[in-house]
Amino acid sequence: MGLLDTLLSDPSQQQAYQEFAGRYQQGPPQDVYSDQEVAERYQQVAPNLSPQEYQAAAEQSYARLSPQERLQLAQLLQQQGVGTFGPGMAVDQYQDPRRLAEATAQLHQQQPGLLGGLLGANPLVKAALAGITATAVSRALGGTAGRGAATGVQYRIANMASGKLLANPQGSRDNGTRIIQWDNDGGPEQAWQLEAGPHGGTRLRNAASGKLLANPQGSRDNGTGIIQWQDDGGPEQEWALEPGRQGGVRIRNLASRLLLANPQGSRDNGTAMIQWQDDGGVEQEWQFDPPLPMR
Repeated sequence: MGLLDTLLSDPSQQQAYQEFAGRYQQGPPQDVYSDQEVAERYQQVAPNLSPQEYQAAAEQSYARLSPQERLQLAQLLQQQGVGTFGPGMAVDQYQDPRRLAEATAQLHQQQPGLLGGLLGANPLVKAALAGITATAVSRALGGTAGRGAATGVQYRIANMASGKLLANPQGSRDNGTRIIQWDNDGGPEQAWQLEAGPHGGTRLRNAASGKLLANPQGSRDNGTGIIQWQDDGGPEQEWALEPGRQGGVRIRNLASRLLLANPQGSRDNGTAMIQWQDDGGVEQEWQFDPPLPMR
């Protein structure tokens, strides 16, 4: 029996799992889960995952950690002297979430109870196990955990005036962090997932922080700086995606009806993104990678 079969066999169980997965988007796992809850859910979910499902969930979970946190987690596992984390292995490679996911998936196959046994030794273990569990559940339920259904695809969103990517600086997890543009560095702080919002728009969730692209307090002012914020269910966190006049996509805030813009088409790394009334310019248009189908 696979994970989805397990979840669907008991409606009350499915609801409990959905609630668990939804809380993963609301803040750091250390703040929203107890050790006991993470241990119980992980022990219930992990044995039902194929190696490929486990690795995919781990990679998405690790993408929300900073490179330094991923390194610290690898070093903790290396101290156990097991599997691919044995003594003498170069742990710097595990700053890459994919490599770390591959290694921990192998470790899970070799010693299924090891990671769960480390819960309580370090908050990063709790973050990893909660993330793997919540992500696997969300995937099994078709991404429906929480308020909206994530597409599962991670997009890189480039401004057409500068060619630079929409980014959460240094993968910050802080509410209110200003969203900037930066050269493509391949990191999760430049990756965004799309999900349906409760007000009929699209929400853009940063892969590094799990927080949503937002217009603070639903401001209607030109020049308001765009931020990230935890899910509060408001229209200021939803956007309409429209075909642009220059061949790109315009991203219009539902609360203000203003467009996400790169001020004056700046080409500088670190430029903070704003909202501005429609002026027809290329600085208000964006290219999605992979391409976003537009009607």
